[in-house]
Amino acid sequence: MYQLKRIALLGYGTVGSGVYEVVEKNIDSVKNKFDVDLSIEDILVRNIDKYSDLPHADKFKTSFEDVLANKPDIVVEVMGGLKLLTIILKHVLTMVSMSLQQIKTLLQNTDKS
Repeated sequence: MYQLKRIALLGYGTVGSGVYEVVEKNIDSVKNKFDVDLSIEDILVRNIDKYSDLPHADKFKTSFEDVLANKPDIVVEVMGGLKLLTIILKHVLTMVSMSLQQIKTLLQNTDKS
């Protein structure tokens, strides 16, 4: 049984398209060696129209929130820029804050037992 790992690729310039090609080229090899099925689910870009002629055009999105809504297991950031980094950090800090609250609640409930 293979473990599915959904990948979100943030950026599709020289580096991002190279990452896409390497992942796609090695999917079977990774699956056979590590029992992991890699799948690039979403690719975040600034201008979706640039990529409409590609066979995987349906993977392109312009909204970071839409990419996160698909709950990727792995996020590869190759876009650069401070604006995107700020959005990512805010999201990560929100997740950490939520996790800490869940841990606190769990510990409080454990103390009552």
